[in-house]
Amino acid sequence: MDLGIRGQAALVTAGSRGLGRAVALELAREGARVALAGRDLGNAEQSAEEIASETGSEVVGWRCDVSRGEEVRELVDRAAGGSFRRSG
Repeated sequence: MDLGIRGQAALVTAGSRGLGRAVALELAREGARVALAGRDLGNAEQSAEEIASETGSEVVGWRCDVSRGEEVRELVDRAAGGSFRRSG
């Protein structure tokens, strides 16, 4: 299926496992640049590496606890700014 999102940026919260990971994987398969976020940075980075390896798309894993407003604002700002660098 071609969703017409090749090269577009996508942000997926709860993206390191389960349904969120499946969404991140499908977006990457469509050629989107994907930032996936989870509460555990290690899990998010591992999922991102696996998805990037499988799809060839740019995928990064970031840490974010969506129950913390300041972390959500930072996450959205990074993604909207096109900053697909790894978390520090």
